[in-house]
Amino acid sequence: MNEKSDCLQFRQALEDIRRAPWLDESRRWWTYFAFHFTDLRNAAAILSDERLYSRAQVSLHHPDFQDSASADVLGQTKSDLKRYVRFYFRPRTPTLHYNEGFLPRSIESPTAHCPVPVYLLFDLSALLCRADSRFTRETLAGYTPGALLKSVDVFRTMPFEDIFHDSAFPPHERDRFVRSRHAELVVPNEIDLTHLKAIWCRSPAEYRTLRAIAPPEVWQKWGARITARADYNLFFRKRLFVKDASLDSNGIRFTFNTPQQAMQEGQYVIRLEIDDFVHDRRYVQQLPFDSLMSKHVSLKQIGSPDHYAVRLFINDHLAYADTYYGVDDVPF
Repeated sequence: MNEKSDCLQFRQALEDIRRAPWLDESRRWWTYFAFHFTDLRNAAAILSDERLYSRAQVSLHHPDFQDSASADVLGQTKSDLKRYVRFYFRPRTPTLHYNEGFLPRSIESPTAHCPVPVYLLFDLSALLCRADSRFTRETLAGYTPGALLKSVDVFRTMPFEDIFHDSAFPPHERDRFVRSRHAELVVPNEIDLTHLKAIWCRSPAEYRTLRAIAPPEVWQKWGARITARADYNLFFRKRLFVKDASLDSNGIRFTFNTPQQAMQEGQYVIRLEIDDFVHDRRYVQQLPFDSLMSKHVSLKQIGSPDHYAVRLFINDHLAYADTYYGVDDVPF
């Protein structure tokens, strides 16, 4: 891929931002990455394809792509811009705030919903230096292709203090900060994973879920870059999701993230599927509401299998998957 003629100046501009007095250590690391979040199942497909596609392209390659974008926002985005792969300059955008985590069924949207987000972190300087990359000062919605920005002189005027702003703001400045936090970097059509530096899951349980659904050869290639570290905060963690799970032959104990809003009976439909490889059977059961309170799910009624696969669905969305191997079944 050809580079912009002002590539060195872009790299210097990033160094200047890193030295800005308003940028603290908790956010300085953002300046090294371009952030793209997607549904966990999409992430597995991206790693398998070794390609990240634009919205227009992905519908051709993956008709089952899990779209988490707001239909209203997409309606304001010109069709030509849907041919770009989109990245943010920061994590925890207002979009993620709106659609991260499992929602009660009564308010769940068929779009604008990403129950299990995974972040793909790309080398920002490498993407900025691509001859075909462009960027925006705020949300891409409302832009036209001809208005996309590309020069380092314009990049130096970007409102990064607003883009990287990460604390409360007064109501009268809401629109300004929300727009700025959505500033984007875009690349036309598709991008390979040459500059992919990290794949970031929200919890240990979701890390194991990605491992469970990814083909073995994909995990062998990318597993070392996949993490669920919690010492860097990429997610809001305000809604329901599976934080962890422990498996043995007698049962499963789930640990859930407790939503900020109190949960009520009937808001979530919880389905557990067990593939018992010992007896070659599948069991499917609805779990009661109180299972969301870190309750142990016994497997004694199905014979305490020493080798099984488990899948947990919340409101028909995959929330957790893993495989248990007894001592005699460990595959190494």
